[in-house]
Amino acid sequence: KITLINTACWWESFDLKDSPEVVKQELVCSVFLCPPGPHVFLLVINLSWPFTKENRLSIETHLGLFGEKIWSHTIVIFTGANLIDKSINQHIENQGEDLQEILRRCGERYHAFDLKNKSVGVQELLVKIDDVVVANNGKHFETCDGVLDIKRKRDENERRAKARQKTVQGKRDLLKEL
Repeated sequence: KITLINTACWWESFDLKDSPEVVKQELVCSVFLCPPGPHVFLLVINLSWPFTKENRLSIETHLGLFGEKIWSHTIVIFTGANLIDKSINQHIENQGEDLQEILRRCGERYHAFDLKNKSVGVQELLVKIDDVVVANNGKHFETCDGVLDIKRKRDENERRAKARQKTVQGKRDLLKEL
């Protein structure tokens, strides 16, 4: 069974400190949407744009919210591969050290879709996903304490918001009776 969760996104060149708190919370709490936890993370990178140091730092800091273990569960998905005039390996090499560093951290796992033959691309991706699951001994991604702290903070904020909403509704009902 495959469950795909599209998480809150961030601008590739935004530093973590520039991301709104709600984006960080949604990103981190997405791991709780498929209990007991995801087996694989797909990191999407568009090949039609230059990959810069800022992109690398943004990815590293945002994924850093999950802890270092996330990298062993991550596959880079390249989009825009049909727009480049070189092989994927040549393009990666030409993009420089920053993109290569992201790929190193992901264990050199990446996939570029062939838009002319999407069904083959999906099958190849599923094989790579299975390979990641096997490489992690079938274990799902386990959150670190920082992720749990963010979830607790979000849950507390939601609880307080519901309590405020209930209080306001009670006051409205009281005013209607007058």
